[in-house]
Amino acid sequence: MESYVFLTFANLIATYGKHRGIGFAISFLISFFGTPFIGIICVMLSEKINKDDDNGQQAEKTFDIEQFRQY
Repeated sequence: MESYVFLTFANLIATYGKHRGIGFAISFLISFFGTPFIGIICVMLSEKINKDDDNGQQAEKTFDIEQFRQY
């Protein structure tokens, strides 16, 4: 019975984690093999995934070399 509760909490945390940068699988594994408390902390510390930008287009994360170029 206790393992079902543990598995349920890990699944809930993973479901919340799929909307974050950490993703479903990683948050589930952390919550299952660690503890759900550590899992929720890792999920909360990861950044949110921005689905849409201001134009309604899907946002893309691109690397801009200009901001890292040294003059």
